[in-house]
Amino acid sequence: MVRLRRIASAALGLLSLTYVLGAFFDPPLLRPLMKVSCHRLPHRSFHFAWGMGGQCARCTGFWLAAMVSSTILFIRSVPGTVRTGLVLLAPMLVDGTIQFFGFHESTNPVRLLTGAAAGFGLVVLLGRAVDC
Repeated sequence: MVRLRRIASAALGLLSLTYVLGAFFDPPLLRPLMKVSCHRLPHRSFHFAWGMGGQCARCTGFWLAAMVSSTILFIRSVPGTVRTGLVLLAPMLVDGTIQFFGFHESTNPVRLLTGAAAGFGLVVLLGRAVDC
C-alpha cells in the first residue's frame, strides 16, 4: 500500500505543481491546460505585478492545497476519513453553487479558502482510497 500511495501522491503532486505554476505565472505553454479546468475570469483571479494569474482564486487554492497535501501523503498517510474528505469538499460546492445561481457573489479570499479546503479534501479521499 505504501508504494501505491507514493505513486498516487507523486502523480497528483506533479499535476498540482503544473497547475500552481500556471496559476502564478500563466505561461503560454500551459494556457490550454489551464483553460480545461478553470473559467479564468479576470475578476475572480489574482493579479500580480507581472500580470493576471492563470487560474481563478478557487482553483489556485485548490491546486496549492493539493500540492502541499500530496507531498505529505507521499511521506506518510494523511489523517481523516472519507467523511472528513467530503466535509472539506462541501464549502467549495456550497459557495460555488450559491454563486452560480446568483444568490451571492463570493470574494477572492473566500474562493481561495474554499478551494484550499477542497484540495485538502481531495487528498484525504485519495489517501483513504489507496490505503484500503
